[in-house]
Amino acid sequence: MKRFLLLSIFVSLVAGLSAQKVVTRVNLPANIAGGKVFLAADFGADLSTGVWTADAVCAVPNLACTPLTNAAEVAGKIALIDRGTCNFDQKCLNAQNAGAIGVLVMNHNDQNNRGGAPFIMGRATEAISAQVTIPCVMIGFEDGVALKAACAAGQTINITLGALPRAENDLAIYTNILPNYSETYVFNPPWGAIPNTEIQADGDFSFQGGAFFRNEGTATIDNINVGLEIKKGANSLFTQKTSDNVSLEVDSIAGLLNDTQFDFNSLPFAGRTGRYDFTYNASNDKADPVNTDNNYSTYMNVTNNILSKCRFNTTSKAPVASQYWGGGTAYRELLSPFNLRHGKGATIDSLFSALASNEPLAGMYVEGRIYKFTDLNGDGDIQNDELETVAIGSYTFPNSATGNFGTIRFGLDDLVGDPNDPYMVEDDSTLFFASLMYPGGANSFFPGYDVEFTQRQYFNFKDGLMELDITDWPYVSSSAQDAITGGPDLENAGLFYVDANGDGTAQDQEVAFFAPAIAVEINFPPIATRDLGNDLGVNIELSPVPTKDILNVSFSLPTASQVNYQIIGANGNLVMSQDDRTNGKEFRTSFNVANLPAGQYILKINTAEGYVKKAFTKVN
Repeated sequence: MKRFLLLSIFVSLVAGLSAQKVVTRVNLPANIAGGKVFLAADFGADLSTGVWTADAVCAVPNLACTPLTNAAEVAGKIALIDRGTCNFDQKCLNAQNAGAIGVLVMNHNDQNNRGGAPFIMGRATEAISAQVTIPCVMIGFEDGVALKAACAAGQTINITLGALPRAENDLAIYTNILPNYSETYVFNPPWGAIPNTEIQADGDFSFQGGAFFRNEGTATIDNINVGLEIKKGANSLFTQKTSDNVSLEVDSIAGLLNDTQFDFNSLPFAGRTGRYDFTYNASNDKADPVNTDNNYSTYMNVTNNILSKCRFNTTSKAPVASQYWGGGTAYRELLSPFNLRHGKGATIDSLFSALASNEPLAGMYVEGRIYKFTDLNGDGDIQNDELETVAIGSYTFPNSATGNFGTIRFGLDDLVGDPNDPYMVEDDSTLFFASLMYPGGANSFFPGYDVEFTQRQYFNFKDGLMELDITDWPYVSSSAQDAITGGPDLENAGLFYVDANGDGTAQDQEVAFFAPAIAVEINFPPIATRDLGNDLGVNIELSPVPTKDILNVSFSLPTASQVNYQIIGANGNLVMSQDDRTNGKEFRTSFNVANLPAGQYILKINTAEGYVKKAFTKVN
């Protein structure tokens, strides 16, 4: 893989800063007053052309998918509407028809469906969106909860939408806003979810933060720094401000990197799984009157068995997909590269992904694949004949599927060993690609991306250090199959770009670095460092010894545990791995070793407390 594949997606260019600052601000009630993080719709009034201040009323019905029944209360006010069920332009038109002078849409909290933070509301039906002339914005879930509570309590709510005079001291985390998405220029973690077992040594997963910021005030701002806090629940694990304070002229952009890294291996293994929240803050030594855009927050998870570059909803077991890019009905493949540092003996069980189509999904066929890369010629580049398909799963949407968005879990069949078992990783530090493959068909194909979890800064940082590895790429997009292997043509694949200014060329800021909505479930053998045979006298009974075909195994553990069995050859190669997830003390099982070459082997049993092993001989 040697170059970008520049798949052009046209959008119009957004203008830069004006003499005013566009805001969404709650004036009343006092307990929730202040500026709110928001994004304006891709239709309706241009917020930079005026100021709209009015009391706000919760719409009835709250989704505003039908004409409002409280039109008398909404007339002359700003309508508060819940996201969901119908298109945004229809909601806003219904509010406008009821006499609203503005609309504030409150996002839901479904992380699998662009929940949480606000995003740009697009045009669904041009004939409807063209009729909307009032300002329409979206705010995040938590701000919406506070506003709905004020509605329920009968409090007076007053809101300002539009352009206010710019303040002298106004600093913001820089966000590049385009009509169909926005991208905040911060360092996100390179993994949205990483298995705990992959963090065993210093540097396995360390994170160095940093962020870009913009002077949106009317004068030079001095003594700027960027703070980063990493929390797990209520516990603050890392807090640091950059030591290099900088000055920034009006309308200028600059960035700062945190001084030190946070190494996840410094945390105890046993308590490391869970969600980690990352919050950036850009500030200086003066008060910022419009400080809602000074902060940026995101999160990632340390998991038991999920690996993904995108964020992952551990409750619903689905990758976060906040935007969908692609199109066309021809072959397309989206691949996510990953390297298992400590993967030997692990099994790759499932692949998760998300997609959309302009047409109903009924009958649409897609595949989930795992490719293994072996550098046959040792040149460090990826040739198509160096990819091996080692696991595959498929899914056809049922005829009852009427929607346009789908989240899929593929069960993967092993193409190398026993197809009834998951694919087993043979060696540590093996490069894989997890793929969502569409062979083509009647449907247009739009794979999902976690747009808010951009990898632009991390990628550019590693590239600048000349340390860029294929696993640092957020994704690889292929629109052509190799004529010989039938797999993706990675020699002519790469990242796509969004043609923001319509000039037909890729500018740096137009190349998309979104995390793909692809995740894999990997079952790792327990990390066993304690020899239970020596420490506790645990013994394995094997019969018959030597064995020709069936090896019977029995043993007892002092405490109940799940176990992982490994059969290791005399040269140290792992030839068989199997899990037993029954949580017990007494174990009796058998292995069919008839296909193993004659020789000496070791049976190693890994438990939560440690390991025990015993040698045996295989004869013909």
